[in-house]
Amino acid sequence: VQKIYAEGSDAYVLRVRVPRSSRLLRVCLDPALGRAHLTRERGPQPQTPTSFTMLLRKRLQGIVLREVELLGSDRVLALRGDVRVDDEGGRETLTLVVELTGAITNAFLLDQKQTILGVHSAARASERDLRVGSPYAAPTPPTPSEDDPQRHNRWSDASEDLPDDDPLSSAPRSSLVEGTYAQLDTDTTC
Repeated sequence: VQKIYAEGSDAYVLRVRVPRSSRLLRVCLDPALGRAHLTRERGPQPQTPTSFTMLLRKRLQGIVLREVELLGSDRVLALRGDVRVDDEGGRETLTLVVELTGAITNAFLLDQKQTILGVHSAARASERDLRVGSPYAAPTPPTPSEDDPQRHNRWSDASEDLPDDDPLSSAPRSSLVEGTYAQLDTDTTC
């Protein structure tokens, strides 16, 4: 991750270096529009970054992403990687967890023991008692509804348009979400 930008109060764009280019990964935490997707542009940054933005910049810039994973069967994305912590080659594993589970969207920065180092919105995390210093616990996935036949098939590995050596090629993606948000690719709003 080369750079982290904030967009308004509920969105971040991560500039991720891949072989021969960079990609922009937008993470929108607006409860009405929660999503994560690749984009071509980033929007304006607020004049004063939040403490979570500053923490992400301090701890995640320079991280080498090893894994992008969908946790469980719900919309919880984990971006995991290693970052250099000293001049002697010491490394630390950090995870950015993005919860896009409907009305309560949030993001957490975790250390290698899954302890919360920072949270995007403490108010949104209070219902589950997730705060800095406590262990992270993923939300309980909803029970699939019988009237929703697509529920089990929403997430897929539809990444054939990315080169094999692109670390984002293993990111779970949904053709349903991609089709719905295709027009937002160049939209700079969350």
